[in-house]
Amino acid sequence: MKVRAVSLIMLLSVVFGCDSDSEREVYESVELTHVVRFGDSRITDSPKRITVVRNQEQFRNEWPRVSSDVTPEIDFSSLFVVIAEMGYQSSGRGNIEVTDVLFGEKHAQVHVTTSVVGTGCDVTTALNAPYHIVSFPGSAKDVIIKEKYMMTDC
Repeated sequence: MKVRAVSLIMLLSVVFGCDSDSEREVYESVELTHVVRFGDSRITDSPKRITVVRNQEQFRNEWPRVSSDVTPEIDFSSLFVVIAEMGYQSSGRGNIEVTDVLFGEKHAQVHVTTSVVGTGCDVTTALNAPYHIVSFPGSAKDVIIKEKYMMTDC
């Protein structure tokens, strides 16, 4: 019965689905370059944030949130940067990752996955603030952030 209800809902959403431009747009995946993968932010009081960076000045302002290293130079004439920060975590229970970037004629979609482990799992008690920074080719388009949340059971 549960499978039928889910199938019916899926069928109805296909037949009567969203009619927005972003849903009808055809998207193509672009290659990501990992500027920093699975870093641990220096900012311990930060909330969860996903930031689209479009110029070097904005990148210089954002960089100290995550690193004390010299800000890398990015060619913003042909690249975007996305900084995904999970925010302050009181344990090693999670991570955040930019998993895909898709470009359409009018929009870009940035797919971000936040993953956490369930209760009862063994985790470190270290304080952390996971983040992931990627760059990808593209022009100045509106960016749609699509988030997926995953919980791992032990």
